[in-house]
Amino acid sequence: MRLGALLRLEVLAPAVLIVSAAAEVGLRCLPLDRLSFRSWEALRVGGEDGPFRPNHRYENPRAYGDLANMGNRPDLRQYHAELVVTDRYGFRNPPGLAESGSVRVILTGSSFSAGTEVGEEETLAARLAEQLGVGVYNAALAEPDLATFREIARRVGLQRGVLVFEYLEGRDPPAAAVGGGPRAVRCPFGIGDASDAWCRTFNRWYERHRVSPLHVLSNRMLRRLQNDRWFPNPDREAVLPARLTNGREMLFQGTDHDWRPDPATEARAIPYFTWLDRRLDKEGLDLVVVLVPRKYTVYGPLLARPDSSADVGAVLLGRIEAGLGEAGVPVVNLVEPLRRAARAELGGGRYVYFLDDTHWNALGIATAAASLTRPVARVISP
Repeated sequence: MRLGALLRLEVLAPAVLIVSAAAEVGLRCLPLDRLSFRSWEALRVGGEDGPFRPNHRYENPRAYGDLANMGNRPDLRQYHAELVVTDRYGFRNPPGLAESGSVRVILTGSSFSAGTEVGEEETLAARLAEQLGVGVYNAALAEPDLATFREIARRVGLQRGVLVFEYLEGRDPPAAAVGGGPRAVRCPFGIGDASDAWCRTFNRWYERHRVSPLHVLSNRMLRRLQNDRWFPNPDREAVLPARLTNGREMLFQGTDHDWRPDPATEARAIPYFTWLDRRLDKEGLDLVVVLVPRKYTVYGPLLARPDSSADVGAVLLGRIEAGLGEAGVPVVNLVEPLRRAARAELGGGRYVYFLDDTHWNALGIATAAASLTRPVARVISP
């Protein structure tokens, strides 16, 4: 009878809520590093200082790729060590680089430039710095607007230099707004103005605490049961395992094989970068655009069953390259360099993208840096 009383809804429901609240509070005392499978999940939180948590060091000896996680495929994980260090502004740079006075190049763009899952000396910025012999500041994931670029140049003391803008295939280019101002910040619940101090403070606090550790752990436990033995795996179709000509299986996004670019992408990208080139020149910065293909664009021709649809992305980037060239904007298209490297290394079991992730690995980054070094060196002011 006592057990029956405890199982009554009016007793059980409050008990579950109390235990859950206690677990949530207790787990929030743990650093996010303990709950993440790679640096992106641990560091990619909001805040005014930058895209990552500032002045942070993240180490994980068993990081693995986003595709293996998206598809809930632990059998296809490729474990590796990961070390990420961020500076005072939340960007992935060695401590003191911004204040060193050595920066001549600013790199901005997507997670490819940020260096997902590679070591500190393997990022694109680090490789370029080594080959150019100058400081390269990694500002990947910064807001792509003039105000942000101007502020970063001021922070690093750059009066004349180069902005390398990495543009990922399929991304929607930023709008070429005349003012070039930063993206507006929304005030929570539509109350007050985004410029109000309380609004900015609340946004900062919310972004840093909106991730629920209890939800992360609960979801992780559920996904362990969704292994197609206990329960069906609803995420299986999110990824596409495909065999390469050397017999190795590689993961792609589930929609890659029938992906088609937005026809308006080219029409937006060329005017945007042309406009940005002209405006940056007034800020003392020379623009170099680097076009980065998706993983499927590079490896589609190397599948055991080659997929010609992988060429749609290559054609798009080729047209953007031609359009920027006609407009006089320096541009580097990485489709062919990455395809050549992928083809040359395939027989030896080496790859330019992670097998279980959408991003390029250290070899892919080295290939990109080798292709970029000479074009960037040509526009660096003496």
